[in-house]
Amino acid sequence: MPLIMISFFDAEVLWNSKKMDKQAWIWNNILNSSYLPNKALPTQDFDSNTTLPLTLNPNYTEKAFTIQSDEFPPGRNKIIHHFGVVAKVLFSLLPQSPYTGIFKGMSENIGLVRLSWLNLDMTAIIPGFAMKIFIDGQASVNMFAQDMVTGLAGQGSNHNFFLHNFSNWIPIPSSLSPMTENLVNASRQTIKILPGGPCNQPLDENKLPFLSAASVQQDGQSVSYPYPPLIYTLVPNPDNAEPANDTTDFRVNLAKIPAGRLLYAVYARPTQNATDQLIGQVTLETQFVASDYGDNHLLFQHPFKRC
Repeated sequence: MPLIMISFFDAEVLWNSKKMDKQAWIWNNILNSSYLPNKALPTQDFDSNTTLPLTLNPNYTEKAFTIQSDEFPPGRNKIIHHFGVVAKVLFSLLPQSPYTGIFKGMSENIGLVRLSWLNLDMTAIIPGFAMKIFIDGQASVNMFAQDMVTGLAGQGSNHNFFLHNFSNWIPIPSSLSPMTENLVNASRQTIKILPGGPCNQPLDENKLPFLSAASVQQDGQSVSYPYPPLIYTLVPNPDNAEPANDTTDFRVNLAKIPAGRLLYAVYARPTQNATDQLIGQVTLETQFVASDYGDNHLLFQHPFKRC
């Protein structure tokens, strides 16, 4: 099955646009559809009777990998991690980063970060991270991370979004709720049907690869011999920590973090048993904004290429 190309731009504009223009277009949509201060933050999620079968259907969920776009196509919704906030960020790499593409040492990558909860269950909070890096004249590259300590088990009722480090390699607990176990099993089946064979299939559902991000620079130039990290770890800035018992909506608290502040220090390693090395940082260029566009239209394609 070929990749599906859908974009808010027409095809010619998508491939020829500069990264700054793409970021500005999306950010304008986010600001123009922001909830606060004039609208209440939404809390009503999709009807589970309608959406649950979709999340368990590999033929539906594989589109998360194969739709190459910054925006959802008509009729498709962000079912999991529906509610969140988005900010403009700078992903800066240190000189000692040995990797290629957007991980290349001294790179300054402009993008967006979306922070979200899996759902609004206050007793089983599962935070998530997605970052979109814009590329001149090409599709964006996207990276994901979740709690590397508790993974899909969540952090209970602790409301501190920055409680633990995040990673693209997350643990799958031996004991899961029936619903989460069904989602994990559906993800495994999804990976098996991705087109292109093993090289276009992540190792498993909790280990998303970085080959695509290491294969292109922000100016659109391809990398002849890409060298991606296998694992990256996001270490949160302790200045952004929230009280564990603060029941304020997480979107309100995240929106208070000032522009210019360090969000995460980024560590990486080339193999599973190697030592983590500090390679860069993610810094806020704006404050976080909760918006209809960010919740219902902005798409982060799941990476899948690993060889």
